[in-house]
Amino acid sequence: MTSTPAPDAEQPATSAPRRAWLLTRPAWGKLLLGFAAAAVVPAALATTVTARGPTPPLSLLLGAGLVISVATTGAVYVVVRWDLDLPARVAVLAVAYNALVVAAKFGLAPWGLYELSQRTTLESFFPIERVDGAVLTAATVLALYAGVYMLIYLRARRRLGKDLLRRPAQRLTRRQKTILIAAVILGSTGSGVGVALLIPVLAGGSYLGWVFSSAASLAVAVVLGGATALAVGAVGSAADRARVVGDAAVLVSFFWLGIYVLVLYHVLWVVYVLVLTALWPLKVVIPK
Repeated sequence: MTSTPAPDAEQPATSAPRRAWLLTRPAWGKLLLGFAAAAVVPAALATTVTARGPTPPLSLLLGAGLVISVATTGAVYVVVRWDLDLPARVAVLAVAYNALVVAAKFGLAPWGLYELSQRTTLESFFPIERVDGAVLTAATVLALYAGVYMLIYLRARRRLGKDLLRRPAQRLTRRQKTILIAAVILGSTGSGVGVALLIPVLAGGSYLGWVFSSAASLAVAVVLGGATALAVGAVGSAADRARVVGDAAVLVSFFWLGIYVLVLYHVLWVVYVLVLTALWPLKVVIPK
């Protein structure tokens, strides 16, 4: 008489996919469609708006931010609910914190920048009305956003428990951390690479200094604080869902969706700010 061998007690009942960091093609299609719709805003500004006065009207900035928010957060909601199959609570929180990010990046920060420009001449080695300055600024600010989001993810990841954290979905994450640490060490020890890494910091530092020296500084700080709190709730809820279904890939996929959305926001911001400053030039000088 033969008996069926008992399952290995150490083997998890289900294993998370090894590529939880990849979104499906339908998910990417929805995201790119939403951001393509949002790109209508800078395109419309470039082709239909005639600059009147030294600064863009606040109503225009708020209207542009609203259109961008509806288009992009709508795509985020659909992907979270349909493609990642997460609860409505997670999707609503994701929409809320992304809407606040849009309000800060595309509405309040540009308004503060122009308000400050009317009071003083801005100085920067990499003015944001140039392509290089806009790209370097976006890279620095993106790194800050991604860093905060990573900390939120690592905090929520503790909810999963050791059993889920040992699964294959986490192996790629550890490998990526190793690559990231190696890149940081290389950047700090190699003089040429180290200087190259300081360039975007200089550009982004000037921009952030302007924004937080303007009349919009308090509003931007409050909005970003609210976005952070909502992101903590969204990622935490995704972690709770991952624990319930016993699949760490649920949280990993949600984390990477957030990273991809941040990247797309900053690409869109580069186009937006270049169009905006072409219509309403800022008073920026390059220090001698």
